[in-house]
Amino acid sequence: MRHLAVETAATDPNMVPRRRVLVVDDELTLGRMIATMLQIDGHAVTVVTSAEEAQERLADTPCDLMITDVGMPGMSGWELAERSLARYPHIPIVLATGWGASIDAADARRRGIAAVIAKPYRTADLREVVALHGAKAPAERP
Repeated sequence: MRHLAVETAATDPNMVPRRRVLVVDDELTLGRMIATMLQIDGHAVTVVTSAEEAQERLADTPCDLMITDVGMPGMSGWELAERSLARYPHIPIVLATGWGASIDAADARRRGIAAVIAKPYRTADLREVVALHGAKAPAERP
């Protein structure tokens, strides 16, 4: 299995509302790769290279979805997810990792993670998580 999404469904990128996505990966090249894949479908993507920078961005820039690497120096993706969900519970968080097979999907759900996507990324996998887990449109938020 390439990823452990909470749900699965076929997605048509033309039917998915455009989202604001925050991508967090300490490897800038990988972050830019995700951005390129998502920008093809019209999503606005911001790439940051640390959990600390992600927290700063969340404080001043709204987003509809966060995709974060798990293994980063300093604060891990798990820690970033926990802190972010405490302050911004409406933002779905997707963990992106090379350790996808070792992450228990049920445990991830219990911890508030919307989905886990395994590296290497495929455009179809990214499209699916954005379609399934992108936050409600800003007008629909509580």
